[in-house]
Amino acid sequence: MYMVDAPSPRTGKTLLVMVSLLPYLGMVPAATPLPDDDAECRKKITAVAAKGETLLWFDNIKGKLDHASLMAAISQEDWTDRVLGHTLVGVWPIRWVWAGTANNALIYQGSGRPARPHPVGHGPREPGPAHPVQASPSH
Repeated sequence: MYMVDAPSPRTGKTLLVMVSLLPYLGMVPAATPLPDDDAECRKKITAVAAKGETLLWFDNIKGKLDHASLMAAISQEDWTDRVLGHTLVGVWPIRWVWAGTANNALIYQGSGRPARPHPVGHGPREPGPAHPVQASPSH
């Protein structure tokens, strides 16, 4: 998740996300508030997954970011949930950009301890040389 955090309101966080995502999306992106409880957050993620959206942007996050469903979805490649109004379970790929804006956000990770916002991916990259090394011919 790409998080734009600032110590106070009206610092241009929303504008930064809009301008940054405009070339990727080809249009001004739509934001949504982060739901207050985990059950509503899960439903939001399921709706976005089922629709095949390219962006899920939570604007003006208040307080702590600790919804279990959000933490699970950020770390997965596929999302599984019950289809609302049915007894069916759906599986959808997560292929969208995650974004958030907040003032002094606290992100709670698995340990229950807060962490400062930072980009979250699917884990660390494998270490390797920055550039391949080629053997030079000996003379």
